[in-house]
Parts: sequence; C-alpha cells; structure tokens
Amino acid sequence: FKLKGAALKQMLQDALAEHGDGPGTAGNWLQVAGLRLQASYNSTGWTLRNILVKHPAGDWWALDNDSTYSIASNSYIMDGNGGRKVASDNLELIEANGIGIANLMTDYFKKHSPVSPPALDGRTYHERSSKVFGTAAADIDGSCRDHTCAYGVLLCEEMLRQGQKAGHATEIALYHAGALLASVPQGNVTFESLLQVHRFGYLISFFRLRGTYVRMLLEDMLADHGAPGRGNAASWLQVAGLRFQASWNGSWALGRVQVQIDTEWKDLDTTEMLTREYSVAGSSNVRFSRKVVNKNCVPLEDDGPGALITMSKFFESSSPVQPPPDDQRECLTDNCAWLLESRDLHRANINININIS
Repeated sequence: FKLKGAALKQMLQDALAEHGDGPGTAGNWLQVAGLRLQASYNSTGWTLRNILVKHPAGDWWALDNDSTYSIASNSYIMDGNGGRKVASDNLELIEANGIGIANLMTDYFKKHSPVSPPALDGRTYHERSSKVFGTAAADIDGSCRDHTCAYGVLLCEEMLRQGQKAGHATEIALYHAGALLASVPQGNVTFESLLQVHRFGYLISFFRLRGTYVRMLLEDMLADHGAPGRGNAASWLQVAGLRFQASWNGSWALGRVQVQIDTEWKDLDTTEMLTREYSVAGSSNVRFSRKVVNKNCVPLEDDGPGALITMSKFFESSSPVQPPPDDQRECLTDNCAWLLESRDLHRANINININIS
C-alpha cells in the first residue's frame, strides 16, 4: 500500500509510545527495512529524533510528511489490528493479498542458505537521553565548517579504524562538516549530547576512488569555502589518513596532497586519469551528493554504520577522551610544519642525486 509520510511517522510514534521505559515487550514494535530512525527517552516519554528513508538513487533522505511512500507490510498492520488504525484509515491500497510470510521466508531460505544473521546496523537506534557512553576530558570542538575541528578528527580517525576492521583496507576518511552540528562539552558524554552533534542521522559509506577524483573533491570543497576565516560551507571536509595544503590569493589554490600509507606519508597519485584507487570511508553525503564521487567511485558498502552509533561505541571504549592535538592535516598557509619538512626532504634527495651523479 501507499502511505503519506505524516501517517508513517505517526505509526512509528505509536510503536515507541507502546514500547515504554526499559526492555520493551510491545507487540506493535516495528521491524523495518528501507527506513532508519533514532529516538530518545526521558521523563516525558519517547521523542523521534530522525527518520530516514532510502531513496531509489541509494542515498538516505529525511522523511517528508507530504510525500507518498510505497510500503510492504504484514496484513496485521494494514488491517489496523491491535488498535492501530493509522495505516488502515489512510492507506492507498496496491495489493491486499500478497505472498504469505511463511512462504516468503521458506523461499528465502531455499535460495540463500546457508543464512548468517545480518549485522546489527543501528537502523532503529533508541536509548535514554541520559545514558552515559563515556567522558570527555575537555571540551571537544565541533565547529567544523572553516577548519579542522577536534570532533571531526576523532570521528574520521574512528571511521578509518572501522573501515579497516570491516576488511575494506580503508586509507582515507572524509566527513562533511554540515552534518556536525554541536561540540561535546567536558564531562559525561550522553546519548543526548551526541544527538546534538549528529542530528541528521548520516551513515558511513565505503568505496574506492582514484587519486585524481580525490583531488577534484578537495578542489570543489575549497571553491565552496570562501575567504580564510569566513568559511561556512557544509561541504567542508574533516579528514583522516590524508593531509593537504592550500593557499588563498583571491581564490583557493590546492597545493600538496598526501596520503598515509602504513606509517609513511606519500603524495596523492594523480599522474594520469587511470591513477591508483584509494579505499575511502565517507559520510553518505560525500558518497551520494558530491557528483565527482557518485559518478566515479567503486562502491564497497553503501549502507555502513551510522555516525551516531559509531561515536557512541567510540566513547564507550576510549573514555576519557582527550581532544586530539592539531597536526595541521588541513594546512591553509604556506608554512605548516609537515609541508616544510616535505620540502626539506625533497631538497635533500635532490642534493643526494646530484652528488651521486
């Protein structure tokens, strides 16, 4: 059947209302696919914080109350059983008597065995607002639209680790600043404080991208940015496994770009169009909304973990968390330390070659 976004949202709110505090036992709790939600609980009850629906192009879009969505469900929901009439009273019927659930799953196991349990991807992520995941040893800056910020560094470094752990051999992490909306204050890090940072519920995607296109992505980001100190572009990237230098003279010029391979920093390979591919972890916005990525990447895992659940687990395992030191990975001057060291090393190598000759 088809259902307006407003009615779908009401169905989810009803399910949360019946869930209660603590372990839920409500028969009306919904299992979902093609949809993700985040919700928090406090003394006044449950609050839906994010609802995302998978777009046909592959990205996840915020639920639109006025849009119509095509839904597959069991007849219990469609018929308004259990006192839940929001679907039955508002739906546009497509097919009333589809395949039986038992037959559906029988066919599934016949075709796909042996079947492993799916990874828990946080598609319905709900916690008490007050749940403490860990502690911040000092304020962790999340104002990320003009420069490298502490929270962006922590997130991207964790994205690198998660990509490597998942077997993607991830070398570069990129997360767009428009999805980081708050800082984390010193003290307890709660579900509510992380929701303030990750209000949009973006996922992490994994893909491969040639060095030429990595450089083009950085150039596009700089073009969006504006003059130094005045940047407010949501496309500004937080990075890990990569560092770059850029200078301003009425417009931005991207200089040296390096990628950390094992423990050594090497220049990004952009010698020709068929350059080396790099394994990248990026926010779903980077994956789907940046044309240079969407058109040219090789997908590895489009629907990876949510950034919120990734950082919840990070604070659980790593607290107390200190803000990272500034390593000038985004160098917006001509004299950052790593760039000067690279120049000195290059000159030394030239002198060695001359002496050998």
